[in-house]
Amino acid sequence: MYQHPPRQSSRIVWAFALLLLLAIGCTSTQAAEYGRYDLTQLAKQNTPPAKGATLDMALVDRILTNLQQHAGNYPPQFDSPADAQRAQADAKTLMGMLGAVFSGGPAPPDLLLRMGMLGAVSHNMDVPGGAAFAQTHFERLLKTDPAHAVGNFKYGTFLGNTGRAKEALPYLIKAKNKGVTPALYAIGMSYLMLGDKALALENLQAYQKAVPGDAAAGKLIEAVRAGKID
Repeated sequence: MYQHPPRQSSRIVWAFALLLLLAIGCTSTQAAEYGRYDLTQLAKQNTPPAKGATLDMALVDRILTNLQQHAGNYPPQFDSPADAQRAQADAKTLMGMLGAVFSGGPAPPDLLLRMGMLGAVSHNMDVPGGAAFAQTHFERLLKTDPAHAVGNFKYGTFLGNTGRAKEALPYLIKAKNKGVTPALYAIGMSYLMLGDKALALENLQAYQKAVPGDAAAGKLIEAVRAGKID
């Protein structure tokens, strides 16, 4: 049975907040309003004589991108409590809709990736069921396509962000071997949380070499070397 991961210590949350900031490329959005979306438009009826409906993936992506901008890191950052409540409601509704439609039979890998990411960001907003939704759909994705580079990276990131750095490493290493450069940073953070500074520095330095313009990574390396981060 799936057990909801506990909210982690400030050390773990801080470390993987940095990773998520890197992974999704977001900046602080405290001054930006969370968008307003009509979720009734997610499913569009097909033009007769075709039957059924088509999911508007462009709208799904817009909502997911906006959710990540505000809650890709823990704690989430919203301009107002009303914004946060609207985002939580959207995430809950979107999880319900996607879960109802795609919980049974096979689903495209890219959709399962989106569903995993949706669950992860919902967990950051303390939306009930977010962590279980993320884990279920990341696992479905990697069962369907074990070599999915971004899927391994995102799942490893999610595991690390929920305090499971040791479990995260095999997925992050697979992503690194598939050419996902940010995985080097994630691996370094995982080893740092596991207390292995040597391997942490090895991977953080490899990341710095690949992305020399990332000043934050350089500062982190300096802090580790100076013993400021345990």
